[in-house]
Amino acid sequence: MKNSHHSRRVTALILSLIFAVLPLLTACRTEPSVTEGSQTQTQTQAGTETDGGGAATEEKKVRPKIDFVIPEDKNLAIQLEKIPIAREGMSEKELREIVLQFMELQLTFAYTPDFGDEENSAFVHSIPALNKHYGFDGCQITYAEGKAYGGMPYMQATCGSVYRWLPFYDAETGFMDWEPVVRTQRLNWYVSSDPNTIYPNAGSYIFGNTCASSVFWAYGRVSNSIKSCWSNGWSIANGFVKVGEYQLTESESVTDRSKDITEMNGKQKMYRSYAAVKGADSLVHTGHAILATADAHVEYHPNGTIDGEKSYLLIAEQKASFLTAAPNQGGVDLYSPLNSDGATYRIMGNWPGITINGKVNEMKWTFSYLYENGYIPFTIPELVGQAPVEKATVSFSYSKDSVELYKLKSMVITANYYISDLEFVVKDQSGKEVFRGVYCGKGSQIVDSITLSDALLYNPIYENKGYLNLNLTQYTDGTHTLEIGCRVSTGEMLPVYSGTLLE
Repeated sequence: MKNSHHSRRVTALILSLIFAVLPLLTACRTEPSVTEGSQTQTQTQAGTETDGGGAATEEKKVRPKIDFVIPEDKNLAIQLEKIPIAREGMSEKELREIVLQFMELQLTFAYTPDFGDEENSAFVHSIPALNKHYGFDGCQITYAEGKAYGGMPYMQATCGSVYRWLPFYDAETGFMDWEPVVRTQRLNWYVSSDPNTIYPNAGSYIFGNTCASSVFWAYGRVSNSIKSCWSNGWSIANGFVKVGEYQLTESESVTDRSKDITEMNGKQKMYRSYAAVKGADSLVHTGHAILATADAHVEYHPNGTIDGEKSYLLIAEQKASFLTAAPNQGGVDLYSPLNSDGATYRIMGNWPGITINGKVNEMKWTFSYLYENGYIPFTIPELVGQAPVEKATVSFSYSKDSVELYKLKSMVITANYYISDLEFVVKDQSGKEVFRGVYCGKGSQIVDSITLSDALLYNPIYENKGYLNLNLTQYTDGTHTLEIGCRVSTGEMLPVYSGTLLE
C-alpha cells in the first residue's frame, strides 16, 4: 500500500512473470498451488496506492509466512455477520444476547498482523496504565508478524470500533493489514497527570479501544441513548440506568471515588443491587468498566442476608494484560488455544471460560470483591423497557442524482446512532467497482455526524491524507457512480448517497 511494499511487489511481479511464461514452456495451462502455511497472495481490500501515494491501482500482496490457520469461529468478518441486527419488537433476552455476542467477539476474534514491509515486522506501543501492574515505566506490548493475536488491542484513552478493522481484515486468512494502525499511532503522547512523562507511541487512536469503550460499542448494537464511551461518563445524565436500589452522589455519576459510593450505601444494599444484575448489564468503578455475562448467582445467610463471599457475577472485560505477572516475578506471555491443531494466540481481554496458559479463566467476581473495589451496576434504557430500539437511519445534506466533487467537501452525514466509519465506492458504467476507500474519525471521541471535508482531505488512514479526494478526481468524467456508505454502531452499513460523480 506504500513504498514499503516495494520488495514484496517485486517478488509478486517476478512470480507473476514466471507463471505467465510457464504455459508457453509446458504447452498447458498451469495454476500455482497454495499450500497451508505458505505465503499467499491476496488483493488489497481498502484503497490501494501507487508508489507516489497517488491514484489507486490494483496490486497483489505477498503475505508473511504463518504456520497456523485461523478457524471460522474466530474469524472477525464471518462472526460479525452472524450477530443479528437489533430491531424493535425483539425480546429483552434477544437484545441482551446481541450485546453479549458482540462483546465476546471484540475480545476473542483472531488475527495475524501484516506490516507490508519486510524490514519492519513488529509494532511496539506503550500502555502507561500498565506501569503500576507490571512495575516498570513505559510498559510495552509488541505485535509481530507470524504470530496470532486475539481481540481488539487495548491502547488506552481511545474508543475505536472493531468495524474499522473490516476493510483491512482478510476474511479468508485472518491477516490484518497493520499499516493503517502504524499511521494512526499517537507519537509523543503523555499522561496528563504527569506531563513530564512522554511515551513515544501509545498505539493507534482509531484501531484500539479500552475497557469502557468495548462496553460502549457492545451497547451501541442496541442503544442510541447513552452518550459516553469513558468510565467516568457512566451517569444518569449520559443515559445510563441504575441497576438496584443504591444511591449515587449529587453528581449522579462515578466520577468521584467510587469506593465512597459503595461505602455510603453499605454492603447489603450494594449486594442487593448486584443481585439484580442480568447478563449484559455493566459495572463501573473509578477508571474501569466491565460487562456481566450472565444473571447474578446469589446465595444467602440463614438470617436472609446475602452472602457476599458465595454470591458472584461472571464478567467480561477489556484489559491490557499481556503477561502472567510482572517480569521480575517470572511473568510470561499469555496464550489461549487458537484451533484444533494446537496453535495458540494471545488475548488481552477476559471472557469467562477462556483457557489461558492451560488454566480456565472463570471470571467469577464475588459481591464482596465488587463492593470492596467500588463497582457500581448500570444498564441501558433499551434493555429495561425505558426506550425503544430505534431503526438506524442516516441523513445527507444533498439529494441530487449527480454531484461535483468540490461540493462534497461541505456536505455532512448525520446518523441517529454513533458512526464508526465511512466507505467510498466508485463504479463504472457496467457496475464494476473501480475504487474503494474508507474514512474513520478520531477514536478519542464518538460522533454521530461527519463533514466530508475531513474524509476527503484530512484522512489519517492513508499515507496521503488527501488520498480519497485525489483518487476520486480520476472518476469525474460523468461516466462513474459514487456510492457512499456509513457504518453505525448497530453494525449496519447504511447507504448514504449514490450518484454520478462530476468534476
